[in-house]
Amino acid sequence: KTRYIMGENREWSFQARQELCHCVQSLPEHALSAVVHIIFGQQLDLTEGDEFSVDFEKISDTVCTELDRYLSNFARFHTIPKTVPISENLPNVRTQNFFFPEESAPEESTPEGSLSLIEKRKRADDDDEQEQKIAAPKIAKKMKKDQSVINKIRGKFHARLHVQSIGSCSLLSSRGKYQLILRDDNLSLQWIDLSQKKNKPNEINTDLDNFAEFKDCCDMLQWLANLDVAAPFFSKSAPERRRIAQQQYADKTNIQVPTPPIAYDLDTIKDRLLYGEYAQTGGTGFAADIRRIHSITLEYCESKVDSKKDRCIIYRAAQILVAAFEGRWQQKLKSKKQSINKDQLLDDFKPSLLLSNQSEEGKNTTQEKNQLLSGGGDTLPENPEHLIGYTVRIYDTHSRLWLEAILADRRKVDGHFRIEYTNGHLEYLDLAKVTFHVIAKPLQPRLPIEEVNTLDNKDDDHDDDDDDDDVQVEDALISIQKLGKLVWAKSGQYPWWPAELCLPSAEIIHTALPVPKRSSSSVDAFGPKQFVFFFGDAQFDILDTDRIAPFDAKPKPKRSDSRDLQDAYVCALRRQKNLLTNNLIPKLEKKKK
Repeated sequence: KTRYIMGENREWSFQARQELCHCVQSLPEHALSAVVHIIFGQQLDLTEGDEFSVDFEKISDTVCTELDRYLSNFARFHTIPKTVPISENLPNVRTQNFFFPEESAPEESTPEGSLSLIEKRKRADDDDEQEQKIAAPKIAKKMKKDQSVINKIRGKFHARLHVQSIGSCSLLSSRGKYQLILRDDNLSLQWIDLSQKKNKPNEINTDLDNFAEFKDCCDMLQWLANLDVAAPFFSKSAPERRRIAQQQYADKTNIQVPTPPIAYDLDTIKDRLLYGEYAQTGGTGFAADIRRIHSITLEYCESKVDSKKDRCIIYRAAQILVAAFEGRWQQKLKSKKQSINKDQLLDDFKPSLLLSNQSEEGKNTTQEKNQLLSGGGDTLPENPEHLIGYTVRIYDTHSRLWLEAILADRRKVDGHFRIEYTNGHLEYLDLAKVTFHVIAKPLQPRLPIEEVNTLDNKDDDHDDDDDDDDVQVEDALISIQKLGKLVWAKSGQYPWWPAELCLPSAEIIHTALPVPKRSSSSVDAFGPKQFVFFFGDAQFDILDTDRIAPFDAKPKPKRSDSRDLQDAYVCALRRQKNLLTNNLIPKLEKKKK
């Protein structure tokens, strides 16, 4: 028999927290309710079917000390089953749930003189167990019957599902019995219970991929390249190294993470598309490679990225990229005719069009090839000084990334602008020689001076010291990621305003869209919500779906005639042009004629 010995390390290092996690996992079911109350507070009302996930890296030292004291007292009268040996190579110390089977301890021979002591200990055990049952209800086994559903999605976030009552969607997170999904039809967020019969998850149907044309793939790739979240998925490695990486990932029995961060990145997919590597698979192979970005990113993060914050940033970016792709991809293909000749579709994917076009017009230079997916840029106004203070995105031909910056000043000597990038870099550039897009004018308050976004980012479940760093890093890099879908949004008493659907950080999502209470059956608690980012300023809000209208809706929503709204509408039109601009297709269609 093994008993828990109170740890001597009071600083609660990673190793100490790991040992504490394994001891908690070894507790019997009737003792876990007390553990839940220690972690989440005595005011928590436990009901049947509850399931909790705890990250022992984030809980405070005070909670760890309380758990340590409880385990010490519990070990005085109970036997804690032997835990799994601690290994330094364990991936994390996150407990998946609180359903842990109790291991049977080997029987030991007992001296006759100690029988009375054993009887007293047994009665004390019974009394203690009865007190535990009275103190908090035991976590029920209701969810065990749905364990097959939970196992399909646990550890695989972000997952792709097809829910009977909703359709295809992306699974973002899970809290208790509820799952937060991102719907493909309107890119809205919604909490659902997958254990309900109407929400039974099925495998997603990808039959529509067969009807994708070559032009659809090029438009889709151009649209993805213009998303802010696509920045981490442009590879700088040579084609030979990417080809080696593809071969390594093709062998599923011996998966090795290559030196490039992403094997199937957007550059690789672009090269495969232009040079006819999808001639056999067509749109199906193209869509599969886009979706593979997420799975390969997960493998890379788990094996090569040591920092938890870096894993969160890279993996979260892949989640948003694939979710945005699925939403627009399904919408684009639903209007396709099912009678399209598949052989004709595959012929369009052959590289002969591109190669013959290069022989007539000359081979593309390296810079032109890098600009294939960059889209057309904005032109300088007659008085360039009017752009001072505007926020722009500048395309860097070396890194193949869109870099956000502010036009701080303009030199009178040569007319070069002082570019202040968001990453702290500073330089002077001639905007006439680079590709840039104006994305926001100088920040000004909206009509009434009032904050639209009043979300509170505090999370009482996490330790303040550990949580602050995570939120700062995540909010700085992936807090507001635009999804490329323009809309009209109505926030409170403000007029209808042009906006773009977006996804903020996970902390903001769970704060603004908390898990609904089990006693609530209202539509507001379970209905879909959408995050929007308003053009012309740096504010966002979460709204009901009936407060959002398509950007090209006819008739358009009633708008105000204010100058701020007109400027915001111009920014929205530029954003729409940037998303839809594709200088790849016209060159190919010119040869087809």
